[in-house]
Amino acid sequence: MKLNSKIITLGAILSVSLPVLAYQGLIENRLIEGQAMVSTKQALQKREPAGLRAAAELGLRKFVAELNEGEDPNSIPSNYPFSVESISQMKQATLDFAFEVFTTNPNNISNSSAPFDRMLAGTGNWKVIVMVDKKPVGLIDLVSENGKWEVRSAGAAKTAEKVAALAKSHSGGDAFRFVRIHAASADFLETKANSGEFKYVPLSSDTTLIGLSKNALNEKEETREKSSSEVLTQLKAAVARSSKSNNQ
Repeated sequence: MKLNSKIITLGAILSVSLPVLAYQGLIENRLIEGQAMVSTKQALQKREPAGLRAAAELGLRKFVAELNEGEDPNSIPSNYPFSVESISQMKQATLDFAFEVFTTNPNNISNSSAPFDRMLAGTGNWKVIVMVDKKPVGLIDLVSENGKWEVRSAGAAKTAEKVAALAKSHSGGDAFRFVRIHAASADFLETKANSGEFKYVPLSSDTTLIGLSKNALNEKEETREKSSSEVLTQLKAAVARSSKSNNQ
């Protein structure tokens, strides 16, 4: 009976210890993920131009105050630029990391033989992710006028969600660039693999102009990383179609 008691006791200890160890492992993994995200945000904030964050904080408060003026705080007006359940939630809004918008002109896409990543240049315009309850609810766009940063527009909640999610898996300040090609109505997140190869994740809500049918593709395919050559081929076709349409 003593042996059985020991076996039962050992079994009881194991039954308690294993869940505890599993829980500790879960906590440790979350701490590691949190530390990686903090380092990513810190690295990204180091890239921000001087005065950008302070202007974004002030601009967001002013923008939201004007937007919400005269509105029921428990309501959500149509076409509200932030993805919240009521406008009162915007009182809790905070800013996450900022990122510059990169682009290239249609002539480069159509005629240049350079790799796509070398065609891109910074526009000087920046976007900042707006958070409520630790969730991305939209972006604010900032431009510099006469040496001062100003908030010009807001919205694009789905883009904010995608950028925030992808940033978690691409740590480091130089791990990604936000790319906007106006001639093709296309947005991408450019990432760099360990091999040094550049990859591009489509972010556009409307992917038709770059040859991707929303109806024909599932969500996994729409967000699949694409090579530089694959993206450039699609963009060349989109720019050609856009040019032909404009000339008609």
